Amino acid sequence: MTTYIGIDVAKRFFDLYDLVEEKHQRFENNNDGITACVTHLGTRAPALIVLESTGGYEMNLAIELQGGGFSVAVVNPKRIRDFARASGQLAKTDRIDARIIAEYAAPLQPPPQGVWNKHIRAIKALVARRVIADWQEGAPQMLPRLRVVFGGKTAVPFWQAGGGFDRNLYEMARVRKAIEYIEYNPVRRGLVSEVTDWRWSSARARAGKGDAPILINAIEFDHEEINGHT
Repeated sequence: MTTYIGIDVAKRFFDLYDLVEEKHQRFENNNDGITACVTHLGTRAPALIVLESTGGYEMNLAIELQGGGFSVAVVNPKRIRDFARASGQLAKTDRIDARIIAEYAAPLQPPPQGVWNKHIRAIKALVARRVIADWQEGAPQMLPRLRVVFGGKTAVPFWQAGGGFDRNLYEMARVRKAIEYIEYNPVRRGLVSEVTDWRWSSARARAGKGDAPILINAIEFDHEEINGHT
């Protein structure tokens, strides 16, 4: 029988539920607890492990699980809550637990994450800090749209949770396409009519309509060297 694992992560501990064994286990959310979890799951060979995104508390565990060769998906808690409500398992104020996450994993099988590493995490953390600091000063009205509460504490996560958002881009055509896709997001969401109308877009700087809040350095790439990595 295929094994699906749901993990509910908090700051100090995380709960694991094995859908086949119908068994809960709790581990401390530290190096020893994570190591013990990885060792235990090595005996279970799960097809998929799903964690709820909890403002970063889940990241060390997710990275170690992925490093252990497991398929791991970090999912927006709203998706799990919507699934639980639709299946009659959750009232509006009920808490999502590891069992519900495992029951979400089995039928829906969300795609596993791309590969995480410490360099990607460091870059994303730096960008998030700079953007949020700029918004605090110049556009504080943006922050409530990002604010969430985990375990009674308020956080402002900048990056969207879920798989498939990290990519290694080597060809310049793909880099440009990715930038254009990102710059068009405010238009796609109906926030502005033109990409250059979005105050925080790098498109404004490239179009000569002023500096973007976070400048992107112009880098000369060796196209042959880059293409040699594809």
